[in-house]
Amino acid sequence: AGINVLGFINTASAAALHYAKDKDFEENSEEIIFFNMGAGYTEAALVKFSSVKETRTSTLITKVEVLEQAYNADVGSEAFDLRLTDYFADKYMEEKNVDLRKFHKSMSKLKSACKKTKEVLSANTATPVNVESIFEDDDLREKITREKFEELVSGEIEKAT
Repeated sequence: AGINVLGFINTASAAALHYAKDKDFEENSEEIIFFNMGAGYTEAALVKFSSVKETRTSTLITKVEVLEQAYNADVGSEAFDLRLTDYFADKYMEEKNVDLRKFHKSMSKLKSACKKTKEVLSANTATPVNVESIFEDDDLREKITREKFEELVSGEIEKAT
């Protein structure tokens, strides 16, 4: 296609460039952290924005300086899903004496419900968790608060920060 690739940048740096494209930093410089948590990784970049005058033309140029970068391939949102899934599988085991982990279909349903639960808790303080026929004809009916969710994933959050 005739493209000459000069290099690659990570998504946090790309977000920083996009942020700076229409901004004027002549008055004050800014330092911002760009944080991205994907499904299986977390990355962050501390970026400094300022404006400098080009000496020949006196044109104002935005300067983007990546001061620090961090990447962790062990922490992502899937780890949050797994913590929730383990929590509800353990609760079901305590209440029904059935280990859902031994049943692929049950775990698939539970994982799907936990992913949705995580998304709902990002905007709400509590949510019901309902999985029909999780095992044989038995339904899982639970409730979880954001506070409990944050407690369950606190170790993952520690790794990410």
